[in-house]
Amino acid sequence: MPFQYQPRVNPYVGAITDLMGRGTEARSRAELSAAEAEAGGQLRLGDITQQKWSGLGQNIGQGIDAYVTEQREAPIREQEARLRGLNIERTEQLLAAGKVEAAQGEQDRQRDRTRDRILATAQTRFTDPNGEVDAEGATAWVQEQFALQLPPSYLEAYQVRQRATEEHGALMTSHEARAEEAQLGSDTHRLEIERLKEADRLFKEMTRIDDTHGLDTPESDAAHLAYYGYTRTADPRIAIREGQLDREARIKAASMGRTADLKDRRAFLSANYQGALAGGNRSAIHKAEQALYAASIDPRTLREPLLQNIYDDEIKRHNLRVGAPGALADPGREEFSTFDDWRLTANLPDVSTLGSVYEPGRIRRNGHPRHRDGGGGC
Repeated sequence: MPFQYQPRVNPYVGAITDLMGRGTEARSRAELSAAEAEAGGQLRLGDITQQKWSGLGQNIGQGIDAYVTEQREAPIREQEARLRGLNIERTEQLLAAGKVEAAQGEQDRQRDRTRDRILATAQTRFTDPNGEVDAEGATAWVQEQFALQLPPSYLEAYQVRQRATEEHGALMTSHEARAEEAQLGSDTHRLEIERLKEADRLFKEMTRIDDTHGLDTPESDAAHLAYYGYTRTADPRIAIREGQLDREARIKAASMGRTADLKDRRAFLSANYQGALAGGNRSAIHKAEQALYAASIDPRTLREPLLQNIYDDEIKRHNLRVGAPGALADPGREEFSTFDDWRLTANLPDVSTLGSVYEPGRIRRNGHPRHRDGGGGC
């Protein structure tokens, strides 16, 4: 093959030229891309701003709704909170009241046990080996123990029951006597028997209600009204309570401390002591002496003159029965015993000591109880 000369072709000439020609195009394209990017950024910024302001408006709208709801429901929530507080407070009050009621119930049961123990002890203490019961001594001792160990309501209930029982027994005896005097099978006899049965039924119902509900209750009032209205006798509650009011009034008047009141108080306590000595009830004598001590009065200075007063009264009653001594007196007139002999027959206890507690002691040979109080007295 013949030789042909071909000029050398630079392979890079076209590429370099092309590249040199493309500079303007590249710059235009770059500027266009930058413009497009900036425009896209502005669009996205607008979208973001729109979303931001749209969310802000939504949040503001939601906040306004929440505020309105809060203001509307605030009184309701306050009321609910107040009711919850009241319920909690009421629950706490009920719990506290329940605890107090339970404690009161236990205290009442304890007092009832004390009452039953005192009554059982009295039954044993004042019953002799032959089965005879010293009712007077037992009653005085029980009242003394009730006053020392139990509230006043227990003593009042006991006194009411004792008096009611005694008066009911007398009423039953009266009806039985009239029924026995009447002709058997006659209208009078049947009437007395009916009265006897009805009175006894009403009395048992009254005592049952008193034991179940207590004295100061509507049930007790109705039962007492039924019995005493039917028997036309006096309710002992009235006399006992009036006596208590009188005693309280006298104590209040005596506590005023004026000279006249002190004199009246001394006279009252002295008269009370004289009555106790005349009655011979050892528990009453002890109470009267302790009341004198409380008023700063020594009963040892009062006993002899008071006994002389009692003796003088006995002499007067004796003279009224058998005639006054003297020339015109009945030759067979019975003379009254001397003061010393009369004192021996009275068989009074020794004067009690200050602050001593009445305590029945052993039985003497002559049948009279001797009492210990720390000083050989009653």
